[in-house]
Amino acid sequence: MRRLMWLAAFLIPALLGLGWLCMHSSANARIGAGRALILMTCGAYYFLLRSYWPLVTAQDFIPVWPLIMLTVLPFLFHLLSVRNWPAQVLIPAAGMFLFGCEVVGVWRQQSPLVNEMAPFEQNLAAVLHLTNPTDLVMDGKGETIFRMRPTYWVFEGVTLRRVQMGLIPDDVKEKMIATATCVAVKHRLGEADQAWVRANYIEGDGKVWVAGQNLGPARPAMNFHTDFKARYSIVSDNGKLAGTIDGAPLADSQQLLAGDHKLQIVQGKGNVALIWTQALDRGFSPFNKKIAEAQD
Repeated sequence: MRRLMWLAAFLIPALLGLGWLCMHSSANARIGAGRALILMTCGAYYFLLRSYWPLVTAQDFIPVWPLIMLTVLPFLFHLLSVRNWPAQVLIPAAGMFLFGCEVVGVWRQQSPLVNEMAPFEQNLAAVLHLTNPTDLVMDGKGETIFRMRPTYWVFEGVTLRRVQMGLIPDDVKEKMIATATCVAVKHRLGEADQAWVRANYIEGDGKVWVAGQNLGPARPAMNFHTDFKARYSIVSDNGKLAGTIDGAPLADSQQLLAGDHKLQIVQGKGNVALIWTQALDRGFSPFNKKIAEAQD
């Protein structure tokens, strides 16, 4: 980074020199001044961005691409004005080749045949189906749109960097527990927060996770821990279960407080899961191949 800072300082005089050449190489002084302004603005933006801006993202280069094209076009027009026959053949051929390369590059990066909005639409549809307007949903940047979040911070580049530096507290877990947030979109969360979500939530469609745990194969005595109060159901992938939870008869749904719980099964078998009742009632299944493989 320090080398780039020095490089930018050396390139400023070079940009001034190129601007002077643009001004004096054009037959029209006004056109030459315009070309110089575009060239110098483009160069200064690019090198200052790469030298001094701490968090460089792909969208930061959006303003510079039109300026690059406007800088290159006069040079291309000059080449096209060459009259000898090799240039008249080779220059258009080179232009067509570069155009083809650009089309291929754009196609590979973002094919028009692939709907890249589909995962976002899938996650949003799942969240809206599983939750009520008053339910909180933990997401990275507010991408669930229609639901409130348990934490104030939006986890984009600057926030994530400040969290890493200790300037912003990483209180995602504490806020989710305090607000009993039962749905999370595991996107842009820190490694520790993602590990906690994996331990206390069950993965659904896309990146949507629902409060619950896969407890494994049914056994006469099963112990588990919940971090926040919520209404849960205890279900099996092989029929109805009968038994007790913390000494009380096992119901289709029960309010469980935060803490350790003891499940005793007197009838039933299969894989057992603890799942947020509202999600279960709305068609969410806690059993899928990915979770079963993780338990194996």
